Amino acid sequence: MGVNRPAGWPAALQPLAEKLAAAQVSLAECLEFLKGKDKEYIAFIARRLVDIAMETFIGYLLLEQAEMSDAKLPVARMFITDLMPRLEMNAKYVTSGDTSMIEEKDRVLAVEQK
Repeated sequence: MGVNRPAGWPAALQPLAEKLAAAQVSLAECLEFLKGKDKEYIAFIARRLVDIAMETFIGYLLLEQAEMSDAKLPVARMFITDLMPRLEMNAKYVTSGDTSMIEEKDRVLAVEQK
């Protein structure tokens, strides 16, 4: 699975495959960023990281289906095109290093409990 497969992708699917390759790079950058971060930060952003990984994986599955059936190409194109802005947002969130929500959680929760 992935863009580096021996046969490559057909020309009609190549633009989508390139978007997914960029998604893989973003995922790798997120993982690299998280090395050495504390467990609380990793737990805080874990959902976004999982979303990046799973949506990229699903994109590749749809791309493989589009390779087998022209009828699947619009589905793959729609999913992958819709995925990219969301993935970029999640990757920026993960790599922001912003811990303010973690630092302020007790104060925020205390306000809501009153």
